[in-house]
Amino acid sequence: MGTADRKKPAKLQVNIFASTWKDVVRFDADNDFQSMEVMDAAATLGRNSFDSRSRFRIVREDPAFTGQDADVMTEWTPGEGWKAVQHG
Repeated sequence: MGTADRKKPAKLQVNIFASTWKDVVRFDADNDFQSMEVMDAAATLGRNSFDSRSRFRIVREDPAFTGQDADVMTEWTPGEGWKAVQHG
């Protein structure tokens, strides 16, 4: 599935050792089933990680936003679970 095939291209990223964010999977964030599957899988991995610093985020897949400047939609942390990110 290419980016053009998705209505709201997004990707799940992981940050395990408080270093850089790494891409895990690309998906259509406009597809509720795909979004829930991705978020549930990430939360399961995070809860079962030996490292309490593991974090996940879902970002809009856009070449204009990369790395730390990514357009973050939601983040997962061990203490709080998934939380929407408010911009501006």
